[in-house]
Amino acid sequence: MTLRGATESSIVVLGGGTFYIYDSYFERNTFISGNGGAIHASQQSFVSAIRTGFYFNEALNGGAMYNLGQAAVERSEFYYNDAMSGSGGAIFSGADSSSEYIENTYRRNAASFYGPAVFDGSLLAFVTTSNIACENTNFLSTGCDGIFSFVQQQCSTFGDFCDARSFLPERVQSQLDSQLIFLPTAQPSSRPSQYPSATPSLRPSPL
Repeated sequence: MTLRGATESSIVVLGGGTFYIYDSYFERNTFISGNGGAIHASQQSFVSAIRTGFYFNEALNGGAMYNLGQAAVERSEFYYNDAMSGSGGAIFSGADSSSEYIENTYRRNAASFYGPAVFDGSLLAFVTTSNIACENTNFLSTGCDGIFSFVQQQCSTFGDFCDARSFLPERVQSQLDSQLIFLPTAQPSSRPSQYPSATPSLRPSPL
């Protein structure tokens, strides 16, 4: 199953609710005025995500997932998710939440403040096992390839970084290719760029 293009979270799990998902994709879901681009889980809810891809989702906090309840995320991928003006580029876990993160990959997620991969604001213990992370960045520092604990005010890296196991999936690469990113070449292009050059040409074209 693929859930794509939602504008106020793709899935909202209310208090007391339970949501299970596996072998699925969340792509390009947004919540520009709220939290949790793909999943917003309220207090006293439970979310389980297994073998699920979260790609190019964005929100104020929790670009892919905003969790205020219980969450178990296993063997899933988080690529290019963005907390646009807050924390938790891939996942934001709130004060009363509890979470388990097992064998997930976090790559090139971003946050304006803390935890470009995972932000944990809870007073409860979280469980992490065999996660992989790299190139997750924020504007306050060089990034955090792991979990940023708000209580401890520090980043705990996962200790396992991207290697051959975490090349960009074909699904993600095709989406990047479709964005038509133009790069300079030594030869003039027969297809004009959509964007004006910051450096004017020394030899303007004849009228």
